[in-house]
Formats: sequence, C-alpha cells, structure tokens
Amino acid sequence: MKYILGIPSAWGSFFNGPEASPAAIREAGLSDAFKSRGVEFEDLGDLQLPPLMSRHSVPPIRHYPSPRIVWELTLKELEPVIRKSDRVLLLGGDCSIVIGSMKAMNTVYGNSAYLLYLDGHMDCEIPVADKCAGAAGFGLYLLTEPNPFWPSPTITEQQLMIMGVHVMPTDCKKVLPHLSLAQMRKTGIRVSALKILSAIGAGMKILVHLDVDVMNQETMPAAYSPGNEGLTLDEMQELLSVVMQDQRVKLLEVTEFDPQKDPAGKSGADIVKLLAGAL
Repeated sequence: MKYILGIPSAWGSFFNGPEASPAAIREAGLSDAFKSRGVEFEDLGDLQLPPLMSRHSVPPIRHYPSPRIVWELTLKELEPVIRKSDRVLLLGGDCSIVIGSMKAMNTVYGNSAYLLYLDGHMDCEIPVADKCAGAAGFGLYLLTEPNPFWPSPTITEQQLMIMGVHVMPTDCKKVLPHLSLAQMRKTGIRVSALKILSAIGAGMKILVHLDVDVMNQETMPAAYSPGNEGLTLDEMQELLSVVMQDQRVKLLEVTEFDPQKDPAGKSGADIVKLLAGAL
C-alpha cells in the first residue's frame, strides 16, 4: 500500500506560500490521476501543527524553534507510516521538512537510509550569529554536521547525493557530494540517474527529495525560489521515471511549490503529472 501525507509548513521559509502546497496539489487532481493509472493509495491527510508557534527574525534561524517542532512532529507521524508501507509520498511544505523525514528513515533503516536530493541548490549554509535566514537553506548542513539545532549528524556523506545543482554554494562548510545540472546534461539524464543508483549499496533504502526549483523558471514558475537554470519538464519526468523504478525508494517528498504563484493552476497540474507518471 502507498500512503500520502501532507506537511503544510513554511516555517523553514522566509515568506509564506509553501504551506498551501499539499492542498493545492490535491486540488490539482492528484487522487484522480493516481486512480486513472491504477495506483492504490491511502491519503492520511495533513500533519497537524500547533496553532501557536514562534515567529521572529532573530539570528541565526528564522522562527526557530518552530521549524524544529515541524521536524519532530514529522518524525513522530512518519516513522510508523514508513514501517507499514510500500512507499510514502510526502507533500511539502518548505524543503527543511527533509530534516524530519530523513530522521524517520534513519530511525527505521539505520545506516541503510540514503538521501537522493534533487535540488537546484545545495542547502548547506551554515547558521551564523549575525545573519537570520530560513531553515530551508540549512537543511543538509543540519543533517550532516554537529550543531545545536538538531540531534546530528543524522547521515554521513556516504548516504547522500545531490542531483541537478545549478547554484553552487558560497556559505557552506564544504561542498557535499553532488552531480551538477551541467554534468547531468553532458552525460544524459537517464544515464546519470542509472549511474547514481548503481553506486548506491544494494541494501540501502532511499528517500527522494524533490525541490521543484531543480526545474527552471519557465518550466516551474511557481517554485518558491525559481531560477533561469534547471531541468525542463521532460527532463524531470525522465529523471523521476528512472529513479522511481528502483524498488529501494521508500519515500518521495515534494517541496518548495508556492501555489500563490500559480493562479491558473498550471504548475500544480504539472506536478501532479510528474507524480502520477513516476508512481
């Protein structure tokens, strides 16, 4: 059985918007698209967040500890779902939800948990005392380096690969394992995906993190942080179709879709098309 769970959170973002993503993706026809393809699933609804959470712009992490509350609740809700399911689809939410979801994978599978991170950015910024930023930019740093904001490290660099990077980091402690957009296009999208998958140990269980800004602005204008560079819709479909054929993939999460930028619903419909085709 496959399960769907929404994480309606923008607590890791600078501005609101991604918290409306789970509802918007459902409204774009996700259920009908799955049913038309014979995909059996159960929608568990949305993670329930406390009504009162801290909002502030105090360095280094905007709204903290509110993002951590989201991660802890995601871990608590998601862990039993992973244990009983073939696959889980998480509808985010800002991309910092990966901190909670990867911890859930790590809790279930231990060192056999692997993170395949599809993103235009590396998200490895280091929190500093004189700068306030959203937790979304710190996600991979908080997962891989000791820090006071989250029990860590959750994973090692051997449990991580970032694909599709087209904005190289300037504020990171180190460059994390990655395959850039340029490298993927040089090798070919399908071949690149197959090479990455073949390098992952046979016994690993994979979380696929999809930040929609891995696609370019023309393709996905409703990304929270769009850019001129990025995958096209056809390239994204090709990449997901290869990755999601791998039976080691246990969790797919979609993040950083901002429905406020999608009044006509085209980006939401494209996301549904991608998900239905991949699953």
